[in-house]
This record gives sequence, C-alpha cells and structure tokens, in this order.
Amino acid sequence: MASEHLGNPMDRKKAGDLDAALTATEEALRWAETALSTTRAKKIRSVSATLARKQGTVQSRKPREPVWTTAVVKQDLVEQERLRTLAASRVGVLFVDGSEIRLDENSLAVIGEMKENVVRHSLSVHVMVLKGDILAQLSSLSGRKRFSVAAPGVTTRVRSTRFRYRNIKCCVSGSVAAALRWKSMESGAGRFTNFLLPPLTFPEYLDLLGQGELVEKRKDSDSFVAFYPN
Repeated sequence: MASEHLGNPMDRKKAGDLDAALTATEEALRWAETALSTTRAKKIRSVSATLARKQGTVQSRKPREPVWTTAVVKQDLVEQERLRTLAASRVGVLFVDGSEIRLDENSLAVIGEMKENVVRHSLSVHVMVLKGDILAQLSSLSGRKRFSVAAPGVTTRVRSTRFRYRNIKCCVSGSVAAALRWKSMESGAGRFTNFLLPPLTFPEYLDLLGQGELVEKRKDSDSFVAFYPN
C-alpha cells in the first residue's frame, strides 16, 4: 500500500532527517504510480464470445491465420476473429452479457472489439458485417453497454434490444416507381424518403459519355444545339 510507504518518511521527518524523508517520499510516489498504471491496465480486459448454435456449414478464422476451419458449437471466439456461413447455413454467437447475434446464410462477419470494464461493470462490443444479413438481440439496454454493428457504408449503435441488418439493394425504374412513391405517402411517416430520378436529357447523356463539347446552349434560351462530327 502507498500509505505504508509514506509512514516511513513521516517518521524520518519527525526525527529531523529531512533528506531521508524526501528520498523515502519519492520512492513511495514511484510505487504509487506503478500501482496506478497496473490497475488501469487491468481495468479493461478483452473477453471472448461463444458459438452458441449452428446450422449447416459454418467456418471461422482466427486473427493472423490464413486458413478457414470448421466452427463447432461452444467454440470460443476472440477479438478480430472472422465467421462465415455458406449456403443454407446459420450461426448464433453469444456474448458474455447474454446478448446474441445471428448470421443468415452466405454471410461474413468480423467479431471486432469485445472489452469489459471490470471497475464500471460495462461492456463494449463491435461487430462488422462484410456480407449478408445479421440479427442482433441484446439482453438489455443500459448506459454501461455499447453494442455497435458496422456494414459497408453503414455504422450504427444498437439502441434497442432487437436489431436487424439486411444487405439488400433496390433499383426502381419504369411505371412502378410512381405506384411505390404513392404508397410511401400513405403510411410510415418519417420512415420513408422519396427520391425522384428523372431520365437523363440528351445533353446530360453526352456529358456522361465525356462528349459534352458536342452540345452548345443557345443564347437567351434553355434549349441546346448538338453538333455531330462528320
């Protein structure tokens, strides 16, 4: 204890030996700084997750290992470990607080940061989805728990006990766009954003092809004149 080290300098000061008291005090301060650094290093520790359930073919790859291996139930998963599912396969990963993520088929994820603060009893988990779909189910919501999911172009902190990310891309064109736009105005206020994507004009089309010099805007008019090479 630092107080035990400070007792000796106090006695030496009372005895009038100030130089010895100063030396002993400096030694006690060095000891206290070392103890503080050790405590801070032990305050935050890395934890592991567990492969709770699987269906079909599930593979994992440890950090700095080039080979994928078959994952098994109750297997420990460490930070930066990759996990993937093949066709018709699924996997569930359980964290130390009881939260769980589930990967659907043809998915690839990295179990990123898993840090526990043993002093504040808090947990920080970060998962990156590189491919496929993920469902996150948190055991509870707490200010001492931070659970985030990242995907290409998307990073979010999970603020509910249930979160799903689907890697779906939609492209709407033709006459159905108007019908979809009309439906979005009837319900889901605040949850939909309408984007009107008109077709390219001919000058815009030429500019997209890098041939914008073939078009010249008429003076005092909104019309364009196209020049065609011989």
